Amino acid sequence: MANSSTHMPTRDRRPTSQEWQLKRKAFIKGKFCEWCGSKINLVIAPKQQPLSYLTHLRKATMTFLQDRVSEGEYVIELKEVRGCPNCGSGSMGHRKTKTPRYRCLKCRFEFDAPVTQEVSTGRLSREDWNRFWAKYSLQIKQEIMKERSKAYLDYESLQDCIVLCRRCHFARQKNLVLCPICKEKYKHPGNEMCWECFKKTDKGKEVARRFELIHYSHPWCQKTFEIEKQFWDLAADPEVCCLELCAIGASKCDVAQKNWRGEPEERR
Repeated sequence: MANSSTHMPTRDRRPTSQEWQLKRKAFIKGKFCEWCGSKINLVIAPKQQPLSYLTHLRKATMTFLQDRVSEGEYVIELKEVRGCPNCGSGSMGHRKTKTPRYRCLKCRFEFDAPVTQEVSTGRLSREDWNRFWAKYSLQIKQEIMKERSKAYLDYESLQDCIVLCRRCHFARQKNLVLCPICKEKYKHPGNEMCWECFKKTDKGKEVARRFELIHYSHPWCQKTFEIEKQFWDLAADPEVCCLELCAIGASKCDVAQKNWRGEPEERR
């Protein structure tokens, strides 16, 4: 009698831990970090940084919802807003003595009365959202799990993978990229350079000066606090320092109680 197992459909077998370690070692051999060039503490990472589950679910849900709205199954809520008759902006200045009574803060158009118009909120009503989620949530979750499973299988097969050091890999998970200037520190993708490189530029020096810490000796208790230069005029006030910077708190400090001009803010 033939072995029935020979007629079973074959499946892709996931590599064992030992097989994966050998495969990983062979892939990394002779390579270095594609960001900083390090040759130690190397890891394998997909070229495209994978989304977290919640971010993936959120994006998939919004795409699915937009399709349902475009097909007319659901309608986005509208709301009435008052705005400028010239540009529609809701940012208006109301003048008590001058005429016309209103001036748009965006386009500077002057008018006697704002116009009322309906604008999209970009959202469903609560009832429609509950119906949408009850009907499609399982389908959406199944679809993203298929996508995530495929991405993981691609990673195991080392398709479209790169080699990074642990330091760069950790920065990448925090949505940071290597600074192209110093190639040591990391920056946000929207910035041209990291903070350390930016501080060396003329504009960066000016910004850095505003964040410079200045030592402030409190005139009542002689405790020393560090205050950013940009907040010096405000935080150097003894009462503000007690309220905002002191760990004791104005209402619990006997020295503050004795010197306070009125009643401490924390008791009002």
